[in-house]
Amino acid sequence: DLLHCRAGLGRAGTLAAHLLVELGTPPAEAVELVRRARTGAIQTSAQEAHVHRVAGIRAETDAALAGRLACLLGGALGDGFGSAVESDTLADIRQRFGPAGLRLPQYEHGQLMVSDDTQVTLFTLEGLTRSMLRQERDDASLLRHVRLSWLDWLETQGGRSRGSESS
Repeated sequence: DLLHCRAGLGRAGTLAAHLLVELGTPPAEAVELVRRARTGAIQTSAQEAHVHRVAGIRAETDAALAGRLACLLGGALGDGFGSAVESDTLADIRQRFGPAGLRLPQYEHGQLMVSDDTQVTLFTLEGLTRSMLRQERDDASLLRHVRLSWLDWLETQGGRSRGSESS
């Protein structure tokens, strides 16, 4: 259970550090950045070892994968920036932030908020990654791993999950 965690700290932190390394951050620095952003993230020595085994993605050798990761990162950043106005009309946004609209990220308790959209996207990515790492690439396996990841996400939201079921 390399990427398993109970509260969204271990697995989510490991995945965040994994992505940072793939995008060029040295592994030790990626672990430090994630732990600084979220106390308790990357909970086990196995999770930290996983981050240190990740190879960076080089756009010149894997442009398609680099592009996919860039889309995920861009989506997460845009979601964090725009979640404060996600359901607002343009008129409402201009009324709150002036004619230029939202120009700076909005923080809640000193942190940039991430919506459920980005959370579910990252948990989906975790399920796909788990399936790929296990060389289980058929549709049924992919769906099973994504389903289990979504149940893990539900548990981080205080919902009932799969309990002790593990994959």
